[in-house]
Amino acid sequence: MKDWKNAIKWFLSIVSFLFSLAVLCKAFPRLIEIPNETGFDYMGFIVGVLSLLVTVLLGWNIYSVIDLRNIKSELEDVKSTSRCNSYKTSVVVFASMSDFYQRNNDVNNVFYYNVLTLSYALKYGDMELANNLIDELKKDMDSNHLSFYENTKDTMIGLLYECVHEVPNLKYNINKIVDIINRSDTVSPNEIGV
Repeated sequence: MKDWKNAIKWFLSIVSFLFSLAVLCKAFPRLIEIPNETGFDYMGFIVGVLSLLVTVLLGWNIYSVIDLRNIKSELEDVKSTSRCNSYKTSVVVFASMSDFYQRNNDVNNVFYYNVLTLSYALKYGDMELANNLIDELKKDMDSNHLSFYENTKDTMIGLLYECVHEVPNLKYNINKIVDIINRSDTVSPNEIGV
């Protein structure tokens, strides 16, 4: 890709040089046609200098347009920073929701929001929080009091497998959490009265 861009730069530079040479030859016809004349064609000189200046400015504009890779890399940095900040914000929101449901003794929602918090904590690389959440989630290993909708189970399992993709060395612990989810009861909206 870089060689292709360099080839275009060289080609455009050669074209602009040939164009300026043609304009200079066109600007000084008297010096070439009448070698005995000792006068100097000021108009031709001015046109030649201006055409050379236009060529340099065109070349600079072409270089500036092609040099967008610096702007692109800056935009990629801003994009990754904003993505990381959004992950951190998601962690704060989901952890707050988990705390809220823990104060209300709703173990299903505590488990669900801890899984969401774990997922986003691993996306921005907070391993300490992730390990604490894994330990918290594994505490429910022997409990049979968890019950979720089928699509909620699928969502949690999908998020946990994304976590394994992010950090492969957590596969064993995340598989234990997936087992907890699979062993939990499945409820339908009709049973809850929603």
